[in-house]
Amino acid sequence: MTVDASDHPNDRFGYSVYAGVLLASPAQQRAVQELREKIKPGRAILPAHVTVKGTFCDISSLDEVERLFAVVAARHSPLTVRFESTHVNVIKDASVLDVVKAPQLVRIYDELRTTLGSVGTDAYGYDTQGYAPHLTLWQECPPENAALAARLGREIKLGEGFTAAEVALVGRIGPAHGGRWTTLRAFKLGLAG
Repeated sequence: MTVDASDHPNDRFGYSVYAGVLLASPAQQRAVQELREKIKPGRAILPAHVTVKGTFCDISSLDEVERLFAVVAARHSPLTVRFESTHVNVIKDASVLDVVKAPQLVRIYDELRTTLGSVGTDAYGYDTQGYAPHLTLWQECPPENAALAARLGREIKLGEGFTAAEVALVGRIGPAHGGRWTTLRAFKLGLAG
């Protein structure tokens, strides 16, 4: 079952939805944030990242979610996330850089999806659509900034990818429009505990 969690209320832990991500390098995060500040996207969005556990909600235990993230993270080594190209794609109302669907990346995604499958409710149906790794530059750009967003998307330089040494459990406080994302806890890849 999936839900549209755009306006999902905060749960008893203080978050409306959760996800698992590999955060891009600090320099890449800064470059993407500068682009976002110029175009003023309409939706709350995390710092530059690649999702490895699609958005979910309605959990009964945050401790259990954290425990499961730690178990999965301990089973996987740090990895290099590679962009398919430097070409930015615009799909629907978002601009993304496609990521190489490397076996190690897919294994982390599959294991988090399977391990956490019964812990909460899949929001938006991402986990049922097949894995399409990408780094989102922006979502829901205001129409008056569309030309600027297209130009900045063509000009941004994020390199060939980044090294991910941890997977972050993130949560959104409030709705998709007006809320904000925060990192709850990061789990080192390849380290127990």
